[in-house]
Amino acid sequence: MSPLKRTKISTLAVVAIVCALIAWVSTLSFYGSFPPIKTTGSVLLWVFAIVCAVAGWVIRKRIGSSSGVGMDRTQMQPTTVVQWLALGQATAWAGSVFLGVFVGAGLYVLPNAGHLMAAEADVPGVIAGALGALAAVAAGVWLERSCEAPPPDAPLTPNGLDVG
Repeated sequence: MSPLKRTKISTLAVVAIVCALIAWVSTLSFYGSFPPIKTTGSVLLWVFAIVCAVAGWVIRKRIGSSSGVGMDRTQMQPTTVVQWLALGQATAWAGSVFLGVFVGAGLYVLPNAGHLMAAEADVPGVIAGALGALAAVAAGVWLERSCEAPPPDAPLTPNGLDVG
């Protein structure tokens, strides 16, 4: 099993751009069939962004303290840290996809808001969704980066055994 790797910001950006293009083409073709884009559609993105941001702050503080990560009762359990890391990665990826979807829809909605009543009504939902998705991406990446523990003091060999 390979070790977990950091999520690359550039990969998240590529996913958002591809999803924006797909959403833009879909919106051009099927906008009349879309349900209204309401601001309440972004609430879950904002909730995940807040949870990830707070968790990242708490975990960074706990890992940086004298107790750190370990199996003692005063330490943060390694499996808990990995679970939070997985949530951060999932939030960043999902936020990237939704960012692309809201930006792609916005590429059609914003220019047409002046002469389409439906597009004018969708502007707040598109903006709230794009900002919520951007916040989710940033908070997810922050949580992922906060879950990195400092390396142990003793140097290890490539197979993971202690050389000391």
